[in-house]
Amino acid sequence: MSSVSKWLSDAQWTACNFGEVKLEDLRGLPVWAGLDLASVRDVSCLVLLTMIDDKYVCLPYFWTPKELHSLEVEGTSRLYWLGKRGLMELT
Repeated sequence: MSSVSKWLSDAQWTACNFGEVKLEDLRGLPVWAGLDLASVRDVSCLVLLTMIDDKYVCLPYFWTPKELHSLEVEGTSRLYWLGKRGLMELT
């Protein structure tokens, strides 16, 4: 990082890595959900948050309309890149 002071050190950030979490891993646990729905040309997001082994675990889902990727809109190429790599669902 190029900032003068870091909020988290590299070691702290690495220690937060819980590994891959799947929806099935949350079964039976209390879960808090946050939902941000897009207006027209935006990304929608659902984030699930719980605790496993005294660590907060976050499971985010992102999606956007496929039609958005054919429009000449600033940032569209980044959305398409995320969708092609499975990091965002194209609906």
